[in-house]
Amino acid sequence: KKQNINQGKQSLRDMKKILLNIEKETERLNRLKKENESISKALADSSASSSSSSRSSKLQLQAQVLSKDLESSSTRHSSLIKEYSSAYELHYTSTLPSVLQNFQNLEEERVDIVRQSILQFKQALSSGLPTLEHAVGYIESES
Repeated sequence: KKQNINQGKQSLRDMKKILLNIEKETERLNRLKKENESISKALADSSASSSSSSRSSKLQLQAQVLSKDLESSSTRHSSLIKEYSSAYELHYTSTLPSVLQNFQNLEEERVDIVRQSILQFKQALSSGLPTLEHAVGYIESES
């Protein structure tokens, strides 16, 4: 029972970790997109002007490297979103219901114990065993 609770806590920690990774990857992706825009603009400006071809080829090389980084970041971002989706589904369809079922079972056990105690007390009363009032009266008469 405690294991299920710990499992529920762990799945929430895992989901939080994935969300933090998604946030970091989103920031990286946005930064790369901005860099890509500025390099694209610089390439357009260099082709429009009569600047050196070495600057243009350097910008093209940067654009190629950046393109690979963008693709890698985008793939990682998509992968993290799928991972979070799977973790979310597992938590809410398996882990959490299991934890809730354990709580319900514990509550049912508690109710059964109370019912048994009440039944035992009723049986004791009906079998003529002394009641609390009799016990108190006996103790007072002895003192």
